Amino acid sequence: QIACNPMRQLMENPDFKAEFIQRTNTYIHTLWNTTRVDQIFTDYKNVIASEIQADRDRWQTGWNFLTWDTNVDLVSQYFDIRPDSMRQMLDNELNVSGRNQLNLTFNSSSNGVVALHDNYYLVPENYSGIYHANIPLEIHAIPNPGFRFSHWQETGVTDASLYININSNTTLTPIFVAAQNVVINEIHYNPAGTSEAAEFIELFNPDSSPLDLSSFEFTDGICFEFPANTIINPGEYIIIANVAA
Repeated sequence: QIACNPMRQLMENPDFKAEFIQRTNTYIHTLWNTTRVDQIFTDYKNVIASEIQADRDRWQTGWNFLTWDTNVDLVSQYFDIRPDSMRQMLDNELNVSGRNQLNLTFNSSSNGVVALHDNYYLVPENYSGIYHANIPLEIHAIPNPGFRFSHWQETGVTDASLYININSNTTLTPIFVAAQNVVINEIHYNPAGTSEAAEFIELFNPDSSPLDLSSFEFTDGICFEFPANTIINPGEYIIIANVAA
C-alpha cells in the first residue's frame, strides 16, 4: 500500500503550487520579516531571562548563563539566514528558479491600498519583495471609500486585479481617483445595546464640485426623499437618521 502524501498531491495542482510559492515569498517579507520576528523573540527572551536564575537554583540544572546566551544567539542567527534558506528550499524542492523584485508604490495619501494573493493579503506602504519568475502572482488595487481605481501608472492597465509573472524587476503604482458620484460611506445598522434611534446612513461627496441631491430618495430598507435644494459640497458628509442628535 502506497502511503498518501496530501501536500505532495496538492503540489501537483499548478494553481496551488503557484499560490504556495508566491505567498511564501510575501510572508518572508511580512510575517517572517527578520526585524519583526527578532523583535518578538527579544520580547520573549527578556521575559524569560528574568526567571533563569530562579529556575537554575530550584532545579539545579546543568546549564548556565553562558549556555543560555549561546542558544539565544543561535536562534537570532537563524532569523537572519531564514529568508535565503526558504527561497533556496523552494528552488530545490519545487524545481523553480529565477527571482525578481516587485515594488508597489503607494502610501497613506494614495487613497487606496494594495493586496496580494487570493486571500487579499494587505501589504504595507511602499512594499518591496522578491518573487519567483515565471510563476503567476495576484495583485489587487483596493480604493478607499469614496474613491475608485483608475489604472496602473506604469502600464496604463485599468484592471484593478492583475495575475502576472514577475519576470523582471517591476514597479507598479495604483492610481485612485474620486468616485465621481455621491457614495454611501457608512451604514450604522442595529448597533448593539442601543435603540433604532442610533442607526444612521452616511453619504460622502468625493467629487471636486457640489452635487444637488434634490428629489433623490431611498426606497428600500428605509424611505426618505431629500428635500429641494439639498446640496452636498465637495468632501462633505451628510447623515440620514431618525434622531438628528
